[in-house]
Order: sequence, then C-alpha cells, then structure tokens
Amino acid sequence: FSGDWSIAIYSGSYSKILNNTITDASDGMYISRNGSGLPTYDTISNNVIKRTNIIPGVVPNSNGSGGIRCYSSDKSVIQYNDLDSSGYNGIFIKYANVQVRNNLIKNSGLVTEDGGAIYTGFSGKTGKIIDGNIILNTEGTSAGTNKPSAYTLARGIYIDEGGTSITISNNSVAYGNNSGIFIHNANNITVTNNTVYDNGTGNVSSSLGQMEFQYNPVTPTSANIIRGNVLKNNIFFSKTAIQPTMYYS
Repeated sequence: FSGDWSIAIYSGSYSKILNNTITDASDGMYISRNGSGLPTYDTISNNVIKRTNIIPGVVPNSNGSGGIRCYSSDKSVIQYNDLDSSGYNGIFIKYANVQVRNNLIKNSGLVTEDGGAIYTGFSGKTGKIIDGNIILNTEGTSAGTNKPSAYTLARGIYIDEGGTSITISNNSVAYGNNSGIFIHNANNITVTNNTVYDNGTGNVSSSLGQMEFQYNPVTPTSANIIRGNVLKNNIFFSKTAIQPTMYYS
C-alpha cells in the first residue's frame, strides 16, 4: 500500500533487489541513475510484484509506472520475476545492454493504453536482450479517454521509436488484446525463436494480431526508420480470422 514507488534506487552500482514481495502499491520498483551513463550492473531477480498502479488517478501514468522501471541502468539484468496486474507497463527499460530474461508477466495495461508488458525503445540504446519471458493477457483500456470503449491498445513486447540493435528471443506471448510483438519506428531488431499465439483478441480494428510493424514518425530520421530487422524461426499463430499473423503499416 505504498503511495509511490515501493523500492527506489537513485545512485551507486551493483545493487541487488532479490526475493521481495510487493502488493497493492501505487508503483513497484524504480531504478534510476539520472542519466550518468556509467555502467551500474544492477540485478533484479526473483521478486513477486502484484497489483501496482491499478487505481485510476492515484499516480500519473508516466512511462514507467507499473511493475519494474529500470531507467538509465546500464548492463543490468531483470530475471525470474513474477509480475501480475500492472496499471501501465509491466517492465520498462531504457539504457543499453539491459537483459530482461525469464520473467512471468500477466495482466499489464489495466488502467491505461499504449504500453506493453515489456516496453523499450530510445535512440542509440543498443544491446538490449528480451529473452525467455512468458507474457499473458496484456489488456489496455480506453477508460477516461475520448476513444471508443473497445479501444485496447497495449502490446506484449513493445519496441518504440528509435529502438535499435535489440534481440527478442525465446519468448512466449499470448492472449493480448493488441499485438503480441510491436516494432514502432525502430531498426536492427532481431526477432527469433518466439511463440506468439492468439493476440489481437480485442476484436476491433486496432487489434493487430501476432507481429506488427508500424512506421509513422513525426520527423523521419536515420534513428527511427524501419530497416535491418530480422525475423527467423518464430511461430506466429492466429486463432481467429480477424487476427493477422503479421501486419505492416
């Protein structure tokens, strides 16, 4: 029942956040280095984080609100965590060489839309690895907006504008209301050996199935053009006729 972040770390290196249980908090973990650019080698492992930021209006739905926000924490590992019911993003990562491995992430995006169970992007932040995660029931909601009530814009794995040189491998993503894996104005993304099943269950035009590429930058630059992406040895399985297995726009 903390009113803001349950665990917050702002300085130092080699922090370890292990075997904690966080429930019914306004937000989960916030690891920030204030843009120092120095490697910090943090480890966030074997934590249970349930029901974060699920009361509308309690905290702003900024980029990181939800389960784990690893912001400007280079060369860190987030692994073996169990996240269930996040108001916005499940795990948010920013800086280079962060690894997100073998986490279970369920029911993200319960309060707002346009987020992901795992969310990243950011120009020049290379070397990130998203591997071996199980992602289920990413929802999204249009409540409190002027969008249609059926609008459920939330993705399982969301690579946003400027994302580059990221590996997405060996993940299982299922039952999301929108795209299972979403590449938005990003390049040199490797998507390999993933199983993406029965996403796009929102049953509206914004529910775009298993794998989606979207190019719509406000200002096109070399950092946000879609190019150099590799898809290999994935299973994209759509359960209904209205779910594309792959969608480009």
